[in-house]
Amino acid sequence: MSEVGRLREGMLVRHKTQGYIGIFDGFTRNRNLFESPTDSIGCRVQVGPGPQDKRRVASPENLEVLTDLSLEERHKAQLAFLGVAWEGIRRVDPTAPGRHRRTTHCWSCKSSLDDSVDVECVTCGWILCKCGACGCGFNMR
Repeated sequence: MSEVGRLREGMLVRHKTQGYIGIFDGFTRNRNLFESPTDSIGCRVQVGPGPQDKRRVASPENLEVLTDLSLEERHKAQLAFLGVAWEGIRRVDPTAPGRHRRTTHCWSCKSSLDDSVDVECVTCGWILCKCGACGCGFNMR
């Protein structure tokens, strides 16, 4: 499947030649914004965590979807995008004294989360989602 067919709003992507990481947020047909004169469509990429941050337009073939990376690599990329230092991930024993099992959903992609099977971000303590999101990005949206 082509990268364009795999792109969905909110996906973490990296530009293959320029190296920037961002969130895919749709397509544009405005030829003045295209990265290459041979493009028939442009991919909008938000390159900062806030709504006022800059967007770039990339050629579809220049974007790499980061969902194929390991969970740890997706989390590192997500924190790099946010400008937050990566401190690691950890497995939690919800049966340890003073702990209780936590279940919730991801604020970013809405997937179910359970700390008895999922790991958590050392930086914020939130359960880490398979999309790479944790609490570090929650207040920056």
